[in-house]
Amino acid sequence: MRIRTTAATAAASVALLTGCSAGQGINVDEVPVPQPLPEGATVSPDLEPVEVQETCEGGFDRTQSLKPSGASAAKARAQLNDEDVISIGVSQTTNLMGYRDPSTGRLGGFDIDIATELAKAIGGEDVSIHWVPMTSGEREDALDSGRVDFVVRTMSMTCARWENIEFSSVYLQAHQKTMVDSTSGIETLDDLTEDHTVCSSGGSTSLPQVLEQTSAQALTVKDFNDCISLLQRGTVDAFTTDDTILAGHASQDPNLFILPDAIAEEPYGVGVAKGSTDLVEFINETLEKMREDGRWEAAYGKWLEGELGKTSPPKAEYR
Repeated sequence: MRIRTTAATAAASVALLTGCSAGQGINVDEVPVPQPLPEGATVSPDLEPVEVQETCEGGFDRTQSLKPSGASAAKARAQLNDEDVISIGVSQTTNLMGYRDPSTGRLGGFDIDIATELAKAIGGEDVSIHWVPMTSGEREDALDSGRVDFVVRTMSMTCARWENIEFSSVYLQAHQKTMVDSTSGIETLDDLTEDHTVCSSGGSTSLPQVLEQTSAQALTVKDFNDCISLLQRGTVDAFTTDDTILAGHASQDPNLFILPDAIAEEPYGVGVAKGSTDLVEFINETLEKMREDGRWEAAYGKWLEGELGKTSPPKAEYR
């Protein structure tokens, strides 16, 4: 894979040493300088094709959660690690979804609004919330270890994850898309060729999906934020991940453009520890109320509608 370079000019030092008169020219050579890649970046990684399972072991669809039958706040609180404090796993670096506002130091975003409403329903208006920032790779372990009570962090519902944790009903239907520089001339996935490089985070299922549809080359990095930096510098041509994450970057940089092609569906669910059925059922009941009373639309309108367009709350599917 070719990593793009920038041209630097270097004047011959001998000319400087001998002292040139104002009328004399100086020979200048253009030297190509490779742009550095972040630590942990892998050029042309060995990626396995990804097949998304829609039906999980047990015969249920990956988006089907537990029906809120007889759910109550008291039963939900009984399954918390500490009934006086609700610990919630979130992102603090994903603009529009879960991020820390540098001007106030407070967390904000669609995920934060959803999590706050759930916490209030469980513990009341004066509930004490312990926000636990984490990376995407820490989410399942944080639930399994009891570090958090639930996770609201752009977490796609997959059959593999269902084996380790429980999920709520879908609270946001995201889609995998691809972002490019608006001046690149790339307008659809069909415009990506073998001369283009697509970036995503290591371990992501996003890159194999794109490579199945294009002849582009791949670059993986440890943190998807590195892809944005590489895209803005022109080192890579495209960045692929969930449209919610891309929207956060597009809102900060008008030179970035999200391609219209939806590559795969990414249904987001609230992650809960395995076996915490009362907590899952009460979360599902609360999400139902939020869909009905306008709180979901208010949160979506505030954070995402401007970048992703108007939409309706996803309908809950139960087993």
